[in-house]
Amino acid sequence: MSDGASVNFNLAYPFFCHSIEHSQNVALVLDGENFTYSTLASMASRIAGWLNDGNKGHHGRRRVGILACRTLETYIGILGACWSGATYIPINVKAPTVILQNILKIADLDALILDERGAKRLTECGITMSFRTLAPCGSALSDGGCGADALESVVPLTAPVAMEPHDTAYVIFTSGTTGNPKGVKIGAGSVHHFLNHCRFLYGIKPEDRVSNFFEVTFDVSVFDLFATWGGGILVCCAGISANGTGALHSGFPTDILGISSIGNRISGSTQTTQIRLFSLSSSLLLRRRSPFIEFGSGLATCRA
Repeated sequence: MSDGASVNFNLAYPFFCHSIEHSQNVALVLDGENFTYSTLASMASRIAGWLNDGNKGHHGRRRVGILACRTLETYIGILGACWSGATYIPINVKAPTVILQNILKIADLDALILDERGAKRLTECGITMSFRTLAPCGSALSDGGCGADALESVVPLTAPVAMEPHDTAYVIFTSGTTGNPKGVKIGAGSVHHFLNHCRFLYGIKPEDRVSNFFEVTFDVSVFDLFATWGGGILVCCAGISANGTGALHSGFPTDILGISSIGNRISGSTQTTQIRLFSLSSSLLLRRRSPFIEFGSGLATCRA
């Protein structure tokens, strides 16, 4: 056993703890609807039960693909895959057919979780599936695979499976635009350390609303989801670009805002002293003498 054997490095574990301590707190805002920690935990634990009811996986830990985009299936699919102790692999539903086919071949999945759009794309690609699928009821795949309604009869997994630092938390694939897509394995220990640092730096509280602009196929989404789900509220920002312009200028109700590039977008905003920002680039802030006062590990924070 590793030195961290007493710690559960499962990405879903902080969510699980919060779902017990504060079950009725809001965990996700999606299309104007609030989902509590208790509700998402119930869904995720059943998905985990479904995943662990099948074969044990041929990689040591199961590989579970997520072919979905900013839908309830996306969030509970990722959470459920993590809960089961699997490695989750987000797959871009917008990827060209050839790239999508290559990723599915390379990933060598044990299971694939889809939303309606993902189910349609998979059908269009004509993939011969050697893995289990979990698709929305009434979709093209819910008959040949497992429809979401079947989860009602699944025995839920009561708590997230223990993971160690050397286990793979997730795999991110490169775009494949310059050749075959390549999967990059991210260790559970590394993500655990990063998220603990983020929670300490931002001090995310139950009332904090954290944006999710980024697709789950982009690494920064891990901050959006799992730094938040240690206690805060994740707000899906579908329809607003990841540069954050729309949110900054329209008064989007967010306490912590993740954006891809800050640059000149800060100057015209009236909210820069009311929110905390997570950004991939903070260099322009220094040159512009912005009100941002705290930097660390590539993060920029603005406090009132």
